[in-house]
Amino acid sequence: AFKGTPSMTAENRTNVFMHPVSKNRPEQLPESLLAELLQAFSAEGDIVLDTFAGELPIMRACYATHRRYMGCESDKGVLSDGIAYSQEWIKVFTENVA
Repeated sequence: AFKGTPSMTAENRTNVFMHPVSKNRPEQLPESLLAELLQAFSAEGDIVLDTFAGELPIMRACYATHRRYMGCESDKGVLSDGIAYSQEWIKVFTENVA
């Protein structure tokens, strides 16, 4: 997605981010997009605050890009689903990184 004419940033990036949407979880922003945004706008070790954590996609992107994470979610059911999914995601992620 982009707004206006794509322009170059200091890191030779445009404001266009191309990432496929998951067929299994189309309602979620792709972790790859979130990771790219985190890499563009924060540094490793930074703390990222997610005030609407939902199913924790930003937490997973923080894990993948070595950022620290703090999140809030009022819906316990959504948060439980996010925790369960994230536990499986971390297993797969660590297997693929190793």
